[in-house]
Amino acid sequence: PIRAAQNGRMSEGALVPHPETEWLIYQTMAAIWPPQLHLDDQKSLLAVQDELSGFVIRAIREMRKDAFWTEVNRPYEMAVAEYISSVFLDRTFLMEFADRMRPFWVAGAVNSLSQTVLKMTTPGMPVIQTGSETWDFSLSQTGAPDDAGFEKLSAQLNYAEQSPFTNLLAHWHSGALKQRIITIHLRLRQQYPKLFLRGDYIPLQ
Repeated sequence: PIRAAQNGRMSEGALVPHPETEWLIYQTMAAIWPPQLHLDDQKSLLAVQDELSGFVIRAIREMRKDAFWTEVNRPYEMAVAEYISSVFLDRTFLMEFADRMRPFWVAGAVNSLSQTVLKMTTPGMPVIQTGSETWDFSLSQTGAPDDAGFEKLSAQLNYAEQSPFTNLLAHWHSGALKQRIITIHLRLRQQYPKLFLRGDYIPLQ
């Protein structure tokens, strides 16, 4: 396991964060880190940090151990947020973190694409949240994207449809490959509506 070379903060005589909270921080960080994120992209780094901090604060309130929704422990929450901030200032750690996590992100992408195919081929109507036709690393549903976000998705879809699969595989982290797979299956569903809406599962022996 890897961790940032940071000392915890003290809050009311206790070291912050507690081990289970520290584990949650790194586990969540691995889940929401965009694989194509560059460490010199300060704006995107701050966005990931803010997303992580907000989620962890909500999580520790749900744990009902160090903070509660009805009895907010501001000193503890501030200490946790400061710890997360210190992690994101440790560029050496972030470089090692991204390098160590890359194989897991590839495996996660393969799982996600497999689940996407299952969702698109299961009898019934697939539900695709706005924006999730590509990679979505957000921890909360913020609603429909703005016009700029839609235009970006539309442009990427156009690229995905015209590019060879080898190119899409090589640049899997862009999310264009997932868009291509969804588009192919949506067209199949239009071509064979009865099969996908009222088809049966037939087990293979």
